Amino acid sequence: MRNKSISGFTLIELLVAIALGVIVVGVGVSIYKQAQDSTTYVTQRTTVQGNARTALNQLTQDLNLAGYGVPISGVQVPSAAGFFCSTGSGAYAYSCPATMPGFPVIAGQPTVTGIMPGSGAGVVLNGNKTDAITIAYVDSAPNFYMDNPTNTAGFDSHPLLQATVSGGTTTLGFDAANTYPAINDAKWGFKPGDLVLVSNGTGSAIGEITAAPTATSLLLGGGDPMNLNQDFNTIASVPKLLGFGSGTQLYNAGKGPLPTTTVTRLYLVTYYVQYDPLAQASGTTAQSPRLYRMVNGDSGHNQPVPVAEQISNLTFTYNLFNVVCGGSQLANQETLTSTSQIPLIKTVSAYVTAASTLGTTALPGQTIQQVPLSTSVSPRNLSYYDSYSAVSNGTC
Repeated sequence: MRNKSISGFTLIELLVAIALGVIVVGVGVSIYKQAQDSTTYVTQRTTVQGNARTALNQLTQDLNLAGYGVPISGVQVPSAAGFFCSTGSGAYAYSCPATMPGFPVIAGQPTVTGIMPGSGAGVVLNGNKTDAITIAYVDSAPNFYMDNPTNTAGFDSHPLLQATVSGGTTTLGFDAANTYPAINDAKWGFKPGDLVLVSNGTGSAIGEITAAPTATSLLLGGGDPMNLNQDFNTIASVPKLLGFGSGTQLYNAGKGPLPTTTVTRLYLVTYYVQYDPLAQASGTTAQSPRLYRMVNGDSGHNQPVPVAEQISNLTFTYNLFNVVCGGSQLANQETLTSTSQIPLIKTVSAYVTAASTLGTTALPGQTIQQVPLSTSVSPRNLSYYDSYSAVSNGTC
């Protein structure tokens, strides 16, 4: 009986096949890893760019309004006035500025100006201090005090009918027939924590609303969180502007002896970078810094809101132009030498850097995605004020 031959692979053939298989699998894994890294890179890049653009877009909107309705020289406030912020917790957690904003002292008195720089006032990131900025402007919503509610020309500026002063508390009263909607309207009305700019022919003063008790009255109660509401004897207080220290006076349209006075809603918007408080509380090592927007200086009524995540740097520079002093100009000033230069700000340049929180090996030597963006804004209410001076030459 003939033996049948047994066919198969030799040991060498088997080793070659295994080697080829390992090479093919290795190439496949490498291609998959590269594709995965590229996807991670593109995803992170898109997220980081989106965060940076969101930050700049929000900043630009407020910078364009800087100084609207605010005297170019600013509005003085009482010496005791300041910002108040208490860090939130739980579901409404937020972080307060590393350095609390303040009102620059100009001509010996704290003053609200359209732009209030905070050079180096932010949190330290990557060994560098970030900046902060506070922007002031009046309400640019349609005018509702007209007799005809359908007439939305102009802006909110309520004519004062009467005022009552008792110590540091001032009650402002308005004409119900000419105030639409009501002062305490749920959607459009004033609320505790709002600021008001009270103006007449003698100047302006700022108060903080502590209550809107009726449809035609506002209460500026003493002891407010920002310490803006002071008595008649305090420089730059609302009673000082109104011209009396106690009792009730009438205003406007020949109804009283005091000058025509209007009340306008005022916004103080502060931008700063801080860490996520929930990440700090949990001890997370990859703490994601956020860009915060704080409206007014009373966190008890207006909590700071994060507007962009993963912001790793925020800096500002300023262009100054003094038409009175022979047209002198200073460009790209990050730190001003004197608070007297603040009213000379004409252009603000904002620089924002956003960074990813996760690493990637898609690009050799680059593990964290960083996107720097910048923009320059010339607020029309600051840039086009007194463009031509009566003084043709001068020395600064």
